[in-house]
Formats: sequence, structure tokens, C-alpha cells
Amino acid sequence: MASSQDFQNSKLSVNPALTASVASVPYLKGDIASALASEIGNKVTMVNPDVFIERMFTVDAGVAQKISEHRQVIDAFKRIPKPGSGLEKTFYLPFTELASVIQARYKPDLKSEHKALKSREMRTLSKEDKDRLTKLDQEVRRLDRLPTDQADLRWTAIPDKSPTSGEKTTPLVRPDAGCLRARKTAKDPTLTGFSWEDIVTPIEVKPYANSSSTRDATRQLQSYIRMVLRHQHDRLFIFGIILCGHQMQIGYCDRSSVIFTDAFDIMQDKSKAVKILAALSILDRRALGFDNTMKLVITERGNDTSHPTLQHLYSTHDLAVKHMNTHSGIDPYLVRWSIFVPGQEQTEADRKGSWYITTKAISLTKAEVMVGRATMVWRVRELDANLKEIVSERTLVLKSAWQDDENRTEAELYNLGAQGGSMKNVGKVQRSVKLSKCWLPNTDLNDPSALEYTTEQVRKGLSASDLRTVVWNDGVQAVPSTAPKSLRDNPERSGDQSLPRSNPGYDRWISTHQSKSPDLQNRTLTRTLMETYGWSLKEFKDLIELVTVIRDAVKGHQNMYHAGILHRDLSTGNAVICPDKKSKSVEEAAVTVIGALIDLDHAQRQTSWLSCAPISAEDEFAEPAPTANHLRSKTAREIADLLADNSFPEQVQANDKAVREDPTVQRKRDVDDPLEEELKVSVIKFLKSLDTPLLEKILKRFRYSRSNDAVAAHFLALVIKAYHHEGYPRMLEEITKRVDYPKEEHYVAWDSAKGSVPDFKSMSDTSRTGTYAFMSYEVKRPNVYYVAEPLVVPRSPRVHNAIHDIESFFWVFLQQCLTADGPGGHRRRELLFKVDKSKVASAVDKQDSDRILILQSHVRDLFEDPVVVNLPDYKKKVFDKPQLLDEALGCVHPYFERVVTTLRKWWELVRISHEMPDRYTMGTIHFQILDLLEETLKMLKTTDKGEVESAMDQLREEDILQWRIEDLKAYFPFKASVPEKEKVEEKGKERA
Repeated sequence: MASSQDFQNSKLSVNPALTASVASVPYLKGDIASALASEIGNKVTMVNPDVFIERMFTVDAGVAQKISEHRQVIDAFKRIPKPGSGLEKTFYLPFTELASVIQARYKPDLKSEHKALKSREMRTLSKEDKDRLTKLDQEVRRLDRLPTDQADLRWTAIPDKSPTSGEKTTPLVRPDAGCLRARKTAKDPTLTGFSWEDIVTPIEVKPYANSSSTRDATRQLQSYIRMVLRHQHDRLFIFGIILCGHQMQIGYCDRSSVIFTDAFDIMQDKSKAVKILAALSILDRRALGFDNTMKLVITERGNDTSHPTLQHLYSTHDLAVKHMNTHSGIDPYLVRWSIFVPGQEQTEADRKGSWYITTKAISLTKAEVMVGRATMVWRVRELDANLKEIVSERTLVLKSAWQDDENRTEAELYNLGAQGGSMKNVGKVQRSVKLSKCWLPNTDLNDPSALEYTTEQVRKGLSASDLRTVVWNDGVQAVPSTAPKSLRDNPERSGDQSLPRSNPGYDRWISTHQSKSPDLQNRTLTRTLMETYGWSLKEFKDLIELVTVIRDAVKGHQNMYHAGILHRDLSTGNAVICPDKKSKSVEEAAVTVIGALIDLDHAQRQTSWLSCAPISAEDEFAEPAPTANHLRSKTAREIADLLADNSFPEQVQANDKAVREDPTVQRKRDVDDPLEEELKVSVIKFLKSLDTPLLEKILKRFRYSRSNDAVAAHFLALVIKAYHHEGYPRMLEEITKRVDYPKEEHYVAWDSAKGSVPDFKSMSDTSRTGTYAFMSYEVKRPNVYYVAEPLVVPRSPRVHNAIHDIESFFWVFLQQCLTADGPGGHRRRELLFKVDKSKVASAVDKQDSDRILILQSHVRDLFEDPVVVNLPDYKKKVFDKPQLLDEALGCVHPYFERVVTTLRKWWELVRISHEMPDRYTMGTIHFQILDLLEETLKMLKTTDKGEVESAMDQLREEDILQWRIEDLKAYFPFKASVPEKEKVEEKGKERA
């Protein structure tokens, strides 16, 4: 760990001399390729384009054929260069001009076809004609219902400019072309600049049609779609277009999976291309994936600037587009929305629900998620039905997320746990509503039908049976590198959709490896209103507050767990610092805080309970309880078996030495082997030295087992085997610490109330969930840590349990201590730059650079690897090699010096819990951690701060409190008088 003197030298734990040898390039936070690989790698599917078009678009085949035969359209097709005949950019303008011509022809040709068919006598129409007329009627009505005050869509080439963004971390990626929102009066939206908010349908173009181009194009298109989702928070799904030479594909993303159509030749099937481009040229919010339950809030000041008025407009409204163009590149966190939340029991006849206006964006970082929940969180207040006035001073937290259809809502889980009351230190959920069917009251859209926001519904019948899985390897790879070489080398067999696939080997390989129907996870857009508001854990004011909030969050987890609910997704964002609502002023609330656990998105409820009562209490035929001497003799027999297997460390070491001295010798043991006899004598002596109360405590520890003496003997023998080579005191220490819990009060409570712990083993849903940065390896993989031989045999299959969540709490705590430079959410300077060792001049600089590199390595491997699925794997390495944790703890910022011992003890408790993952560990793991944290808080309040901790608290406390006060003024409707500043400062001193 960096010393206080190191800190005093630099004030930022970085040697000033090293700044010359540090590359001033910040870490990239938007590594799209890695994010795509982690997120959509196994959720990419392919579909026949005819099936996709039939399901998703409503363009009539006859209308499309008529458009394709129009002279202007034919000429536009001809202007598209031949594949490989020119540079990529020579395709941009001809393709967008083709789309524009089709766009101009669609409405008149549709109405012409409709009129012609409608003019015929009904009795002369065939059934097919009647069906077609019905669909044409519906399409004409759909277009007629579209609002006249909407903006236009413009197909535009984007050859030289990257879309603007209000986020500094947005990667500089650029679509080749796209369909953009533009004001009706605008000529070319790209002439005056455009932003990611303007792009409705992105396009990626390649001049060639081959597997390499397809792979690159699919990756790039998905990066554009990701950026659109990141900036357009009212998008439910997005289409994209790929053109490789003359080969066209549609891309589609809806938070459940990513879909690509097979490629087709636009010159051979012009009608198909027309259908796609025509469908994507009509600004129908529902058809293009805009959320009609969200409106932009625009401030109009007019002549009276002191009384601005608020307008609530859909983002496709002409005035909304004008506003976005005027404020191009605005920070998404500053954009305000009005959001509709249906009533819990809404029906078409009784359209209950309310609009809420956002007053602050709390978290939008997940908006760009393409496959997953894509959670966004705002602070909101309720509006009246006309969206004119705020009807309640009460501020709520609104969460919008795509929830797995198989999971319960947060409100359901909270109510199950609270049982009509509330759960202490758990964020209170007011209600959760799935928008599987939602009617807007007094809708200002001309479409009266219900909004259906499930991935199953927005796909309009496109099902898993229509799709097939495909390999994602930094893009769609038709034939992966694992395929036979003959398929990879020959371009005709490379999987290019543009080439004939005459090789039967290819077809057999594809049918074996890629024709499998995907396991789609259907999701529904869900709105949740919470009464609990707070700040992220990283915004802690001082070390006492950090530990207090973590302790309270563990208490909240314990309360949920004892109510039969497991959280399963611990992170820095889910353990929050909450102002105490009992406070009489914002100043008091800024200082008086509690911790709460929020976000039950991934929580699960138990389906049964495991009894913690002794077997003898439940079984009238149970045998008499074994004695201490019985345990000694049974353990001795276990030890004899282990020695016979040569598994003691001393035996393994002796064997290794014998082989090193003479590799040809296979050492054999017999009953008279002196080492085995020596070890046996030593163990028997140790067993006799164990006092009876300890042995009885060990037997009691396994009293829930019908053969508790056998389980206890097995446990005791394995601990002796593992630590015998370190001596009697160490063996005694390791045995004692493993039976320290349960305490006597736990046994008494279990006996008196027939106590039990929730059993998640019997759940049919064994899905692994959580935030990768803090996820246990055992949650991500079906394997176990094997930190040592399991001292109790774990039940199979292993699923997410309380131990895994407590381990996640540990990683949350450690991450703060490694990445923060003190209170207030400031990141350590050492993590903002990459060290260029080639420029290190002096030995002092080299020492500092080595220290920084070690820190950066641990932070990356534990918490920030761009390929997030790798993060739990490194945690297994830490279990396998405890010295890695020692090294990481040595990198803890000196501000956290006083809690390093706590981290080490917590780690030891987690390791022991993984060795003994039985019901008594599950039932006491919270008590063990809470006792540790209470002990830590007592230490923090009674010992002096270190130099760094004291300096950083003095430097930042005033700013943190002032920030909280300003934030709370918009949240708490305090009516009490504001106390004097001196009183607040005095309260802060008392608390410290």
C-alpha cells in the first residue's frame, strides 16, 4: 500500500517526476468492440429476409413492384457502382439517392394501387385480392393517421463528419449514411451539423461482398446502433442497413437479441430492396421503434422570460427536432422527459396512469445496452393529466428497464418480503408495471390501439423457430476459424451470402454448427416507481460513512434473505447513501444518512426452506448424540485413510523430493512406512489435546445432518491434513475459526422458532446473474472455486446463494479502496493515464511506474477489463493464489489505510464460507460480516485518522455537503426552518 509519505510527496499518490514519463492519453471508456463481444456474443441470430420483411414491414408486394419499375427508380439503381469498381464513398450518395426516390414514390403509388383495387367490383375479387385490399386499407389509414406536425425523414450520405454528442466519452465512430430526422424546412441536415439524436436508421457500406467485409460491416453497424441507443432514450428497437457491393442486409436490435437478415442482391431482387427502403422512409413512431410513453420536455420562454412554459413533445415533432438542432450535442443527463407510468390494473376502458416529469437523470449508462435490461433511472414528480402542473411535491425515483418475462417485478418481490410492511435498509418500491399492454389516456396520437412493449410483440410474430444462431467473432463470421480449413480457404465456401454455396460440406457444417434455434430471452419494458432516493456509494463523505452504508446495505440484504429473497446483483450503484427522511432540513439530511440496498431486478424468491433445527428434534428414531471421544476415534480413522492415500502435504513433499533425487524410482509405501507412522502418532497426540468443549462445538456445528459425527470427523480430518505441517497452534486456530459461528444465540433462535434458511437449490431457474465487475466466479461458471477441499460436501447443482452476494459486497468495498483517492467519487490519478516505461528516466521514476502499473493491472483485471465476461475469471485466480490479494491490498490508496485489516478479515471469511457452503454458513454469513463491520466502525470512531485521510476529509467535506444540499433542495420538500450553519457543522463534528 502506498505510504502516507508517498502521498505527501505528490498529494495524488503520483510522483510529479513521473508525469513526464506518462502518456497523457486517458483510458477509453467506450470500447465498443469489447462491449459488443461481451454483450451480444451469443445472442446474434440470422433470419431469411423474406420472413423478416413479411413480419416487420407492411409494404405491399404489388406496390413495391410498381415502384421498382418506375423510370426514376431504375435509373437510381443503375447509378450504384459495381462491386469493387471504386472507393467505398462512391456508394454513399447513389444509395441514399435511391432511398430518397423510393421514399418519394411510396405514398402516391400506394394510394394509386389502393384506388385501383378498390374501384373494382367486390364480387369480381378473389380471396387473395380481398385480403390484399384489407391490408392496403390498413396501410393507407396508417399513413393518414400520422401526425402532420412531425419532422421529415431524410436519406443522407455522411462521408466526412462524426455525429456530435454531449458525452465526452462517446467514441468517434461515424455511419457511412443514414436516415435522419430533419425539420420540414431544412435542406440537408448534414450541412449545419447533426448529432446522434438525429439518426433514425444508420447505414454501413462496403465496396466488396466477401466474408471480411460482412464481418466488419456487421460489427460497425452494431456500434452505430449502440450509439443511437445511448443517445435516444425513447427508442425501443432500431433497424440498420448494410450494403456490401450489391449485397444488402437488415440489422435489428430490441434488447433481447441482435438479428441480421441473410444478404440478398439488390440488383437481382429490386422489389425486396424497395420494400425495406420504403418501410424505413415513413416516420411512424411505432414502426420505427419510438416509445410513445416518453415525451421531450422543452422550455419555451417567449416574451416573458421570468415565466417560461414547458412543452411536452414527441422527439419526432418538428419543434422538438428544431430544439434538438439548436441544442445539438447537449449532455443526455440534462435532457428532461415526461414519462407515462400505467396504473397497476389498467384496462382499455379504465386507462389509469400518470405522467411524470424528470427533474434529474440519475443513471443513463445502461441506455446503450443492446441485449439486456438497458436500465435508465430518473428522479421525477407527478404531473396532472394535461401535463401542465406538478400535482405532488413528493419526489420519486423512476426506473425504466427491459425485464426478463420469467422474473417477478421489483414491487412483487418487495411486497413478498415486506409482507404488508417495509424491509429496513431496503429501498421501498411503490409499484412496478409491465407495459405488455398500455393505453395512453387522452392520447394525442391518432392511433387508439394499445401500446405493446414486449420484445415478443414488437417482433410481430417473428419467433425463435424463424431464427438461427450465428457465430459473433468481432462481427458476424459465416464460417468461424474453428471450421474445417477447406471451408475457410475457398472464398466460394466462406459463407458469403453473395456467392453460390455449391459445396455440400459447407451445408453440412452449417446445419451442424449454426442452424440451431436460439434460446431467446423475451423481455418487457417495465416502469418502477421507488420512494427511496440516495447517492451512489462512491459519493461517500468520509470513511465512517462508507463503512456505515456498506453495513446498512448488508443489513438490508440480510432482511431480504430472511424473508426468502436473494438480491443477486450487488454493485456500487445498488448500495446507496440515503438522506434520513426524519431530518428537519436539507442541511441536516446531508449529514445524517443511512445505507440502503436497492434494485431488485435480478432478485429471486425461494421455493422452500432448509431447517436449521437438530435432527434429533425432528426424528423420534434419531440415534443418541455422539460424544467427544467418539469424534476423536472417528477422526483418527479418517486420518488413517488420508495417510494411506499419501495425501498429507508432508507425504507429497517427500514423494516429490524422492522423484527429484532419482526420477527412475517409484517410491512405494507399506504399513511400516516411518513417515506415515510418524504423522499418525502426531495427529493422535493432537486429537487427544483437543478439549471436550471444542469437540462438542464441532459436533453441534453439524447437528443438522443425520450423520453429524461422520460429517464432523471429515471436517476435522481435512483441516488437520491441510495445516498439520504448520504445527499444533495453527491447526487449533484454523479449526476454531471455522466453528466460531453459529454462536449460541443462533442455535437458541433456531431451536425456539424452528428456524430455517431459504433454499434456492430447488429453484428451476438457475440462471447466473449480476454485475460482472463484482460477480463471483461461481456465479458466472458452473464450476466452484475449490479454495481447498470442501470441508462439507456442497449440494449439486450449485446456484447463486448468499455467500456469492457477500463475496460481491467484498469486491464492491475493495474496488472503492483501489480506485478512489478519497471521498466524493474522485478517481485516482494513477488510473487516468497509461505509463510509458520507455520514457522513465530515473530509478525513482521507475519505482513509481512499477507501482502504478501493478495498481492498473489489478484494477483492470478485477473490475475494468473491457471484455467484462473475463472479470469473474480473474477472481478465481485470486482465490487460487492468495498472494494476488495481498498484492492488491498493497495498492489500496493511503486514504483507506485504516480499513485494510477489515478487507483482509472479510476476505478470510469469504474463503472459509466457500469451504463450508452449508445451511449454517448461509444462516450466519450476514452476522459474521456485520460483526466485522461493527468492530470496524468502533475502531474508526475511537482511533485517529491518518495524515492522508485527515487531509482529504478537510479538503472535500465542505464541497460534498454543499453538493448534497443543492441536490436535496430539489428532492425534499422541507418546510422547517433552516438551522444555522454552525449547528450543522457541530452535528458533523459529533458524528465524526
